[in-house]
This record gives sequence, C-alpha cells and structure tokens, in this order.
Amino acid sequence: MAMGDYSESSAKLSGVGKLWNEKLGVEDSVALVTRIKDELMWPDACISSKMVGGRLETVCARTDDMGEIRIYCDTDCTYVFIDEITENMGNVLKIKSRINDALVKNKMTSQISIIMNASVNGYMDYASKNIMCDALFRKIGADIVSENRDNDMFVVYGYTENISEYINILNEKVNVNLAITFDEEENVTKIILATPINNMDF
Repeated sequence: MAMGDYSESSAKLSGVGKLWNEKLGVEDSVALVTRIKDELMWPDACISSKMVGGRLETVCARTDDMGEIRIYCDTDCTYVFIDEITENMGNVLKIKSRINDALVKNKMTSQISIIMNASVNGYMDYASKNIMCDALFRKIGADIVSENRDNDMFVVYGYTENISEYINILNEKVNVNLAITFDEEENVTKIILATPINNMDF
C-alpha cells in the first residue's frame, strides 16, 4: 500500500478541569459554560441542563458538531470536560492554549490531551506499522516505555523531553501514545497519535 494514501486527518483536543469544594447550581453552571464558550471563541452553540443519575449535567454543544463542553456537579466538586475537533492541524497548539486559558481563568486545574487521527486507505501490514512507528518515535525524539505490537491491536507508549507535559504510568513518564487499528467496515487503517495519552476508545 502507498504510505501517503491518506483519506482524512483531524485532531481532537480534550481538556479536563476541576473546581474543588464547589457544587454549582443550574444558573451558575450555565454561566460557567457560557464564559468558557466565549473564551474558546466558539460560534453558535446550544446549552442545556438536566439531572443525570442524581447529579446536575450542563452541556454546551457547537451546532457544527466540532466541539462540546460538559459540566458535571458532584457532591463536593465540579468537573468540566472540553472537546474540540479541528481538521486544520496548524491550529492545534492555538486551540490547546485557548482551552488551557479558559480553564485556568475560571480557577480550575487543567489537563489537556491532543489526539491526532489519520486514516489510510486499505490495510497496513505489520511491517509497515513497525516502520511507521519507529520512524515517528525517532522524529519526535521519544523513547519507548511500553509496547504491544500485536497485529490486531498495535499500541506503543513513549516519553520525550521535547514535550513538557507527561503523566506517570507504573512509575514511568509517558507523553506519547501511538495506536494503529484496522476498520474492516470502512476498509481503512486508523492511526492515532496522542499526547500525553489517548483517553478515548481505540
């Protein structure tokens, strides 16, 4: 297969914030999600609130399906989840900065994952997966921390000092995560590169 035969690519940025010792009501939750939406400079979005499993959930969804903010109010704290998708890979760091600023300005902790997706037409054989993985890790200067190079579920975790953020997994620093899977229904190989880690299902 041609390694450059890409059918699509995109990036999803996922931010998680937490307000300690604060349980917001409907009015405050809507106000918070509105502030975050405005700070992210999102276009038109729909905001709604409802009780789910005994806790308040407020959702702000972009009308173009390219982003969503979810606020969950537990008994002693409030969690904020921000997802934004872009097909312009040049905007990734700019969006990451906006998400971080929106969380920090609202006095929350901030943890952001960048998940880049690419689809390659057809099936990528095992040798090609290994060549791509090794070349990619060399290019970004990452050392492999752990790996499962199974033909059906190809997952590799690594660490590079070129990226400041990282998480600890079994006392090892990790900030690069590569996964390669094949979608039989769509007949495409999906390549997922995340930092610091992929928090989505493969």
